[in-house]
Amino acid sequence: MEELNKTQELLESAVTFQSHLSRFLRTVPPELLETQKSKFLQLNNFNSNWYKSAIRRIELLQLPPQTLWLHLEQLCEAEKDTEYINEADLPLGYDLVEALARHEAFCTPKCLEILALEIEEYRGNPMSWMQGFMVYLAGLLKLPQAVPILIEGLHEQDDWVQPLTMDALTRIGTDHVVETIFNRYFNGDWDYRFSVSMILGNIHSNISIQICLNTPNIESDATINTQWSSSSLAHFSRRAIDPARKLIINAKDDNQLLDLREDVLAVADALELKFPEYDRWKVVLQRKQNRSHFRNLAPNQANNLQQFEKIIPPLTQIAHTKSKTGRNELCPCGSGKKYKKCCLRK
Repeated sequence: MEELNKTQELLESAVTFQSHLSRFLRTVPPELLETQKSKFLQLNNFNSNWYKSAIRRIELLQLPPQTLWLHLEQLCEAEKDTEYINEADLPLGYDLVEALARHEAFCTPKCLEILALEIEEYRGNPMSWMQGFMVYLAGLLKLPQAVPILIEGLHEQDDWVQPLTMDALTRIGTDHVVETIFNRYFNGDWDYRFSVSMILGNIHSNISIQICLNTPNIESDATINTQWSSSSLAHFSRRAIDPARKLIINAKDDNQLLDLREDVLAVADALELKFPEYDRWKVVLQRKQNRSHFRNLAPNQANNLQQFEKIIPPLTQIAHTKSKTGRNELCPCGSGKKYKKCCLRK
């Protein structure tokens, strides 16, 4: 909070820093925010959108579960004809669900009942929105009873519910979850296998680590193998570095694996390890970050870009010249999905 109250002239780096601080305060438990509410209300540079949401989260603490549930039903009713996810008031729904999660006894039977519903018609049906919010609630409550239903949800081709399902399974995160989703892995389609490879990178347990390290030896799809390598590195395992290095080195065009290379470098730095390509990859990464920084400057701040180009050789002189879309970027086809979930595998 002290950092956000600083009133000095903000450079781009300071604005970014304060944006991150705003997001962080947005995720702080509202009970803790409430104890600092007087200070919180006086913040000078708190992002207005995050500010409104944080205040609302504090206010929702005062409502009984019956009222919160009624508000959620009213929201779903109001959004029943909304066609696109980005047009719905999802932040309000998430805040209501977060408040409801503090009333486990009240919410658990209702949550499981709605998750078990088979919805045939989604258009104009408020229950389609309610079911998505219940997926989120099941994760917050860490309901083991919901695991079988959630796993079925991994097969759904839904840009909203599927990520919520992955998040819910990750939050529950037991060895039972890991074993159950992986037992279905080799009978699953591409989307299911890719989802599992992402989930197990976020469940930090011994069994999850072993699966992340061993599955690339028997998975035939290159894109999914790249995700398995990334997930292995997410566990900060020393054993994950060499397989990821070899995957990058043996790639015909390693521009598609720039994200993975950054992961390797981050884990190597954290573990204080070096490998033969370390210095060269580090230079490429630094130049990429520098160029990205200059391109993001406001026009009146970017006058030094040409001078910068003279001092720092273009990235293409030390890397492949062919530009590629990063697997975590939006797909250039315009689908609105991430590249790795869309045209990367075509």
